[in-house]
Order: sequence, then C-alpha cells, then structure tokens
Amino acid sequence: MLAAVLSFLFTQAVYSAPFNGDSDGPVRKAPTISNVASLSSSGTIVAKWATSDEASSFLACGTREGLYIHASVDRNNVPSRSHENAVAGLLPSTVYHCRLTAANRNGATRSTFSLSTVAEEASTTIRGLTFGPAAGYDFINSKNQMSGDTFYNCRSDDGVTYLTTDDTQGWQQSNYPRQHGSAISLVKFTAERPLAGITVNTLTAYGPDSIGTGDDKRSQKSSGLFCMAGDIYMVIGRQANQATGGMGSARAYTQTGGQVIASRDKGMSWNNFQSSTSFAPDGNPTTPPSATMFGTTPTSMGSATFVLYCGDDGTLGYWDRCNRRDNAAAYVYLLANEGYWDSGSAFFLARVPRARLKALKGSDYQFYLGGNGALDSSWTSIQARATPVISNKRKLGEPSVQFIPSLNRYLLLTFSYPEGLAIANRHSEHTLWCAYEAPHPWGPWTLINSTEWPKLGYYNPIILNDTAYSGTSPTIMFTGDFFGVGTFQMYTSTMTILY
Repeated sequence: MLAAVLSFLFTQAVYSAPFNGDSDGPVRKAPTISNVASLSSSGTIVAKWATSDEASSFLACGTREGLYIHASVDRNNVPSRSHENAVAGLLPSTVYHCRLTAANRNGATRSTFSLSTVAEEASTTIRGLTFGPAAGYDFINSKNQMSGDTFYNCRSDDGVTYLTTDDTQGWQQSNYPRQHGSAISLVKFTAERPLAGITVNTLTAYGPDSIGTGDDKRSQKSSGLFCMAGDIYMVIGRQANQATGGMGSARAYTQTGGQVIASRDKGMSWNNFQSSTSFAPDGNPTTPPSATMFGTTPTSMGSATFVLYCGDDGTLGYWDRCNRRDNAAAYVYLLANEGYWDSGSAFFLARVPRARLKALKGSDYQFYLGGNGALDSSWTSIQARATPVISNKRKLGEPSVQFIPSLNRYLLLTFSYPEGLAIANRHSEHTLWCAYEAPHPWGPWTLINSTEWPKLGYYNPIILNDTAYSGTSPTIMFTGDFFGVGTFQMYTSTMTILY
C-alpha cells in the first residue's frame, strides 16, 4: 500500500486582535493551533488539528513556500475546535509546502509544514472473470424470503451491509415484516453466511411498485448506495418502463431525474436536496417528484451509481488506507450512463468532495473532461462538457463499480438486453453482461469479459461491497428474468477475478 507520512507541528500565531473594551481589560487572542497531523498519498494531502477556541479552518498547499495555490476541497466555515481538511489534485513524488489557517472574530492563526506526496503504487491488471453456480436467495433459507431487484449496497460503520431493492414486496424473516408493494426500499443483511436479510424501510412515499406516479407518471428507482461517516446516501431516478405505460416496445428503459437522498439514522428516515435538514420516515419526495439535482445534459444522473471502496469507518474517510488512491480520500466518485436503466451507450464520471456530499447540492459536483483525472484541470462543473469514460452502443446499463484493494484496480459490471425489452417473444430472457477493468475511475477501461444469458435473463449484476475488499473472489448479486415465473428474486454467485 501507499506510504504515509505523519508530521506533528508547532503553531505560529501571526495575528491577534484585542478585545474591544477598556485598555486594561482582558485581551481576546486569535485561536491557537495544536496537535497537527498530516498524511500524504500520491495525489492528496490531508491534515487534522485542534484550535484553542472555535474557529473556521482552511488548508492550502503549493510547490513553493508562500505560494499556496492548491486549496483544500472542503473549506469549513462552521466554527469548531476540531478541524480536518484535504488538498487533492497534487503531483506524485513532489514536495509540497502547506499552510493551515484558523480564524474567528478575534483574529487568525497560521501554521506551515512541508510534506512530500508519494509515488503512485503499481496496480495489477485484471485479465478476466469466472462465475460460479447461481443460487436463489429464497432457497438458501426457507424462513427468509424476498422479492425485488437492483441490490446496490455498502457496509456501514455499524458493521451491517445495507442494500437497495426496487419494485419489492419486501424482505422477510419468518413472515416479518409484512409484505408491502414499494417502488424502492432499503433492506439490510442480518447474516452473510448464509445470506439473510430484512426490510429496514419500505419508503412508501415514493409510490407503489410498478406503477407510474407523480408529475411525469414514472416510477422511482434506486441506482446506488454509499456509506460514509455513519450516514447512508442513495441515488434515485425516475424510470419510464412498460409497467408505467410509457415504453411500448422500446429498446431501453429511460431513467432521468437523478438526485441523492440521505439518512442519518441507518435508513429509518430520509431527506432530499430541496430540504436537506428535513427527514421523513416514509421517504421524502421532492416537489415535483421529477426534480433533479443535476443538469439535463449529457445525463441527469438518473442512473448514477457510486464507485465503492472499503466500508465506512465512521469518518469522512480521509485517513482510511483503502482511499489512498486516485484522490479518493478527498472525493466520492459516481458513474452514470446517458439516462437509461439498461442498454445505455456511454458512461460519464462525476465527483463531489467527501465533505460536501452531505449538502446535497448539484453545484458541488464536477464532471470528467478527459486526460489525467488525478489533476483538477481534467474536471469541469459544466456537465455538458463531460466526456465518456466508456462507450459501447446499447451495452451499458446501470453499473456496479468496485475498487479491488489487493490489486489496486477497479472492476465494473454492467448489463444490457440484446433484443430490447418488448414483451413479445420474451426478449427479457436474453441478457448480456459486460465487465471492464481500469487502473483509475477515469480509465482507461478495458473490456475483459462478456457473458450471455440467452434464456435465464440474469440482470443488474452487483458486487457485494464487503466481499470485494478482502480478496479476489467477491460475491455478486443479480436478478432473474423479471417476466418469468418465480425468477424475480435475488440470485448470488461467487465471482473469481483472474489476474
């Protein structure tokens, strides 16, 4: 793994202001800085420190002393005594000079240190994949039953894996909780050997399963889950499909209106980007339901999924060893196609500072332009300028993207319907999986596996997060043909990564 450098520094008070009162009265001084620690990876420097009084904080770095041109991505203007900042977009194996600033109404204090970024660690190319036998979840344990699809998941800081599930009647243990019909739902695993799960929240405010609702007469769908600092974040979008009466015999299900919602209590209540401080137990739809956090071109991120690393350690993840690659200590990455659940043609990459994910503001996101994605010059806030990181006509449905720590490599699984999704001739029985690998989230991505399911219709393969950062044989979860009898449930398989 990448080398880390810790430095503990003395403070340098450079400014103080007297208390506005009698000349012989008490003097209010600028906050002092103490207990500074810093760490570097190949492209990121993070630092944390304490101040004697509540203060705002800021960190900036540069290759010359006194010229601090790289500002932290997460300037904190909320007064606190504990501070943590990250500077990203740096060059590897380079000495940087950094300056901390802590300020309040009594003045400002600054402290400087120098630290070298480290060389980028080599990664191991993934050569291919093999898939073991498929096992149906309902047959693993007869007391645990489920229905639904789309199992995006993450391991939270309580050690529990949480999952999304769409168009679901619920996940039950011994017939509890009662079945329900929800467009989206949050569940959790209560055991992983063998798999057993239970519904956490039915999110009924987002409408019933397989029925169009809202101003656009579409159905709400989930496309990604992310766990950080004890919170859970879900990407949702609005889908037009045959069940909503909007698709006919079209080749792909349109999915737009992307937004991120968040829960602070392990899924029991949720907010939305229009009201980030208001949480509702049954879900919290926007007004109108089709509202999006993002622009409309080239994608409204309605099919976005998070790039996953290791599980949540209860912090922002700045110091997590798993995040010390590709500026992942500073940013959360998302990948989305041009607005389809299945069979899209291009993937676009976005990023948001970890400290800003909680704000749920589309203006905090940047989109990949091309070139070296480790550098800030490769990103833009203008979504229309985004460049695809993968193009493959009608073969790029919603992805599952996982960093494999043992290889320092990224693995992406996606799916499509070669014959479209017309009910006639049961075209949904025929699916195609494509797997790609890359050294970075921005690529270059290489196709390493294509697997066809001509009769079983397995779709939406998703990697079980906590099985991927401990080795090279993760579990994958997927669903059988949704027009079939008894197939609309979770199937699992062990995937072996060849390198």
